[in-house]
Amino acid sequence: MQIRIRDINIDTEINMKNIIKAIFVAVAMTFSLSSCRDNASEPDHGPVTHPQEEAKGTYEGEWSKTENGNEVGTSMGTLVLSPSDVNYVANLAASCPALSLDMSFPANIFPGGEGYRFYNTEAGAGGNNIGSEQGGYCMGAIKKSDNSISVTIKYTFNVTKLKKQTDVYTFVGTKK
Repeated sequence: MQIRIRDINIDTEINMKNIIKAIFVAVAMTFSLSSCRDNASEPDHGPVTHPQEEAKGTYEGEWSKTENGNEVGTSMGTLVLSPSDVNYVANLAASCPALSLDMSFPANIFPGGEGYRFYNTEAGAGGNNIGSEQGGYCMGAIKKSDNSISVTIKYTFNVTKLKKQTDVYTFVGTKK
């Protein structure tokens, strides 16, 4: 039995050509099935909104306060939302003298639910600031249908070096 080296080389060359052809066909099919950016449908994100402008105003209603889980009381007060220079950021000012509440801070505001939602986890300016260093936050919602608002403000602060106090203010009101 004689084996010719030339025949083995030809068979190997033919097999390699088939593999290369198969790879070329696979790559060509991949490119032929991809779409151009112009042909792809863009998702509709809706119109650009300015929720800080749309939600601005003075809201009047009832504030309630708890200290370390114990209810302190309820009283009438206000929450003022004013637009900031940054889109999706509003300035909030909470006031209820009977509950010693005088607080202002920025909050992120965005369309959500049946109106707007807002929250804050950063330090604000003025009054008793809420913020991450105090363990504070604010979150709330405004309904467009009846201009009602509900807000929760919670913050923790040091009464003394060894004692901390957590205050939680809740507000339910309507736009003036």
